[in-house]
This record gives sequence, structure tokens and C-alpha cells, in this order.
Amino acid sequence: MRPSVVCSSSGMLLNLVGNLILVLGLAIPNWPGLGFPACPWVTTCVEFFQLFLLWFIFCHCLQLHKDCWPGWSRDHITRERVVQFLRMYLPAALSIGSDFWRVSAIGAIASEIGPDDLAVFNASYRICWMALTFLGALAGAVGVQLNIALGKGSTADAKRTAKVGTVMAVVFLLVLGALVVCIPRSLAKIFSNDPKVADLFAYCRWPFCAFVVLMNMSVNLERIPMAAGRVNAVFYAGLAGSWLGQVPGVILCTTFWRKDLFGLYTGVAAGYALLVVLYAGIVICLDWDKVVEEAQRRSEAPKPAVGQSLQPVNDDNEREDNTSPA
Repeated sequence: MRPSVVCSSSGMLLNLVGNLILVLGLAIPNWPGLGFPACPWVTTCVEFFQLFLLWFIFCHCLQLHKDCWPGWSRDHITRERVVQFLRMYLPAALSIGSDFWRVSAIGAIASEIGPDDLAVFNASYRICWMALTFLGALAGAVGVQLNIALGKGSTADAKRTAKVGTVMAVVFLLVLGALVVCIPRSLAKIFSNDPKVADLFAYCRWPFCAFVVLMNMSVNLERIPMAAGRVNAVFYAGLAGSWLGQVPGVILCTTFWRKDLFGLYTGVAAGYALLVVLYAGIVICLDWDKVVEEAQRRSEAPKPAVGQSLQPVNDDNEREDNTSPA
């Protein structure tokens, strides 16, 4: 975890400082900054810096990669490995693409309601992503611990990790939901001082709370079947949640019930509720023994032998003891 923590923390700090200086012109007298066009350049440079930092410190200097990387060789690229990689990569990539298309579709519906509603919708997604910073970190930790448990072949550790991670997510989301319901106007002030924006946040606090909580819960639950190698199940569940749940739910709620943010958030929350139920069903139905077996087969690691005793057994001595007269 240390390389990812160091690289991500450095990237976050550089991204913040770079945008404050180059975009807003802070710390430089009489210079207004380069404005928003500099944002993608700063972010791109920071991403490449993180890659360089990972290679230079942890690969070139500390040589942390040597224990798990045998070096460059075309013999390592086999048809079976490429097919296995594509079977896991393509569903994950399409799932991410589906999420972006779904958000674009819902944003288009929000734009038809009104400019203030669209502004609040866009701001609310930023709040969701801020919350996702914490839940995403928790989900990442759950994924790492699950991978370690599967690598060890321990179904008990895998089950315990999934349960502990889910309970921690529920506790955090209860606190987060309470904040969204209790201080909606304070959240609105992060983005705007317009009273209309604050009123809209307060008006739709309950469906927005459901939206934030269920979205983050789905992200946390998603990591468990992903770590277990059930990428196809995650992909189909994501498609169902997006295109059978959220988008139709938003259309139905804004067309036949309330054509405002209250109806829009209700439709989105209903879609995420469907997604949470689907992910929960996948997790409950996991055969952890089979998951461990598949994980070890994918990693091509030899299965560790498990004995009844930790003491070495000398077969020759044992045979002599059994054949000697009493």
C-alpha cells in the first residue's frame, strides 16, 4: 500500500497547488492566472509525475518490483493469459463507459427542468464524489485485503473482510446521510451563495440523501465481486441498474410525478437501490471456495500444501518405527 499512498498523496498535493497557482493565480502578485484551460494540463502533468515517482523511487531505487516481476520476456505473453485478461478487462471498461453515458443521459434530463436545477444537479454530483473519496478509499482497502485473503487461499479471511468492510461502509453512510439531511444549505454554500440554489438543496434533501447513500453503498459492494473475479456479473448488474433502473426511473418520475429535482433524485435513487440489491445478491451467492480456487488458477501460483502438523515428518524413520518389534 505504501507506493500507492505516497504517489496518490503527492499527486493530490501537486494538483491542488498547481491549480491554485496556474489556474487562479494565487501566490503571484498582479497575475490572474491562466484560467480553466490550464486545469487539464495541470492534471495531465501530475498524472505523469505520479508514474515517474512510482518508477523512480519504488522500482529503480527500492527495487520493490523484483519479488513479483520476472523481467521482460515475450514468453510471458501467452494466448491463455491474454484471453484471461480480456475477459476481465472488457466488462470492467464497458461498465465504466456505461456509467458515464448514464450520467450524461440524466444530465440531459436535468437540463430540461431549468438552469438552476441543472446547476444544483451538477453541484450535487461533486458532493457525491467528495463522499466517494472516503468510501472509495474504504472500498479500495477492502479490495486489497480480499486479494490478500484469496492469495493465501483463506475463505475465512475473505468472508471476514467483506463483512467488516460492509459494516464500516454502512456506519459511515449513516453519518453522511445525516449530514446531507441536516445541513443542506451549508453544503450548497460550497458552490454558490445564491439563495435559489440553497433553497433547491433544502427542498430535495431527502431524495438527494438517498441518492448519495445508495450510490456510495453500490461502489463499496461492487468491489467485493470485482475482487472475486465476477466482472461479468458486475457488468450486467451495472447495466441493469443504469438502463433498467436509473434512466427509466428518472424519465418516469419527472414525466408522470414531479418534473423537478425531487423527482429526478428519486428516480436516480431508485436505480441505485436496484443496483445495491443486485450487488448484494451477487455477494451473498458467492461460493468462496470456488473463488479461491479460481484466483489461484489465474495467478498461476502453486497451491500451498496444508499439513496436520508444523513439524517435519521423516518418512524413513516413521517406516522403521512402524516395522520394529515391540
